Amino acid sequence: PWLAVVHGDAVWRVRGVVPVLGRVVRALRTPTVHPLVAWVLPALLLLWFLAGVWRTPRPAPEAVPLPRQRADADRDGGDGGCAREPSRSVSLSSASRRR
Repeated sequence: PWLAVVHGDAVWRVRGVVPVLGRVVRALRTPTVHPLVAWVLPALLLLWFLAGVWRTPRPAPEAVPLPRQRADADRDGGDGGCAREPSRSVSLSSASRRR
């Protein structure tokens, strides 16, 4: 047994409100749902974790072959048979000298 002593006229101050949370907590505390939440749900999670520990490992996935066009482009040098223009890059220092 303990005794709470209140100094002043305020016992608590409301800092924030979550409107539906009280209803959810009240529903979880009902005699029908509480045993499920307190005993069945943790037991199912434990079984799921243990099954994951003792499960046989899955075989590694096999390599997926590339589509034919992609494989041909890789053999041709990666450009897929398309000729590209050389890139025209201008360095920042040379562009500033022109001004």
